[in-house]
Formats: sequence, structure tokens, C-alpha cells
Amino acid sequence: MKKQIELRKLIFSSSLVALAIVLEVLTDFVPGLNINGYNGGNYFGLSMLPIILVGFSCGWYYGLFGGLIFGVINWAISGHDYTAWSWALDYIIPAMVLGLGFFLKPKNKIISFIGAILLGSFLRYVVLSISGVTIWAAYAEGNLWFYSFVLYNGPYMLTSTVLCLVVGVSIWYPYNSLTRKLFYDYTTSNTLEGQNSSSSIQENTSTDENNQNNL
Repeated sequence: MKKQIELRKLIFSSSLVALAIVLEVLTDFVPGLNINGYNGGNYFGLSMLPIILVGFSCGWYYGLFGGLIFGVINWAISGHDYTAWSWALDYIIPAMVLGLGFFLKPKNKIISFIGAILLGSFLRYVVLSISGVTIWAAYAEGNLWFYSFVLYNGPYMLTSTVLCLVVGVSIWYPYNSLTRKLFYDYTTSNTLEGQNSSSSIQENTSTDENNQNNL
């Protein structure tokens, strides 16, 4: 049963990573959606949300690995030939940290989900800004830290985070119902079936013993 749940999580997380890639392509190339911030960064970064969902629903290892796959493909789509440090700090690590929302234990699931969006977005923003003050320092205008954290990465990460919050909250209840059926209700139903089967076997065994005693 555990293997079946893990298989479902693998298929589900793969579907969400594929959705993230589609959203990234749409917001990069479709006119009207490919609106960039100050010298770069897309204002409609909705592709973050599926990776956040992977980590929140399937576990941190699915979130990290899904982010890794998304980061690599995103880099390949961009067509930029950067250094290894840029590859890591501009694509791989910012995508992987989106999947760390699983560590927010869900006392109230929707509040935890909102927290996962905020946490993943904030960590992505920090990593990208660190990339700006280290790798891209030569391109900064004025104060290096202000340019990277505020002028360059601040605006598009803010709009992308707000967009993920709005869409995430709007789909939360049907999404939560779907994941419960996939991962939790499935486990419960199989456990109950197992218990019922065990009870039936015990009842049949008792009945056979009683019949033998009567004979």
C-alpha cells in the first residue's frame, strides 16, 4: 500500500512539474503575459505555484526534486549560457526552495498552505537577490544591495507572490479534496478493507471451530 501511495505521489508531482513548465513557457513567450520587471524577471511568475504544491502535498523530497527538474528545464528553455554559479543561483536553487513548504505542519491546512507560498516565494527571492549581489554585481546601478533586493528582484517577485496567493487560495478547496482522495482517503479505505478482511477471517475461523465442536 505504501508503494502505491508513493507511485501516486510520483505521478501527481510529475504532472505538476509539467504544468509549471507549461506556465513558464506561456509567461515567457505569449504577448501580454511576458511582461518583465526592471531589467528582467517576469511579473506573472505563476509557474512557482505548482512546485510549491508538489512540496506541500507530496513531501519535501518530491518538492526539491521537482524543483530541480523544473530549474534545469527552465534554464534550457531560456537558452542562456551562464557560468556554473549562475546556473545554480539563478535557476536550480531558486526552483528547489519552492518545494520546502512541507515543513509547515498543517494545523490549519489553508493557513499552512498560504505560509508555504510565502515561504517558498521568500526563499526564491533571497537566493535570486544573493545572485544579484555576487554574480551580477558588475551590472548593478547605484547601491548594489538596493539594486538587487529592491529594484531588480523586488517588484516581479512581489507580483508573482501575490498572483500565486490569489490563484492558490481560489483553487485550494477542490485541490485539497483531490489530494485527500488520492493520498489519504485511499490509505484509510485500504486500511478499513484490511481490517474488515481480518475480521471476516476471524469470524469464519470461529464459526468453523464452533461447527467442529458441535460435531
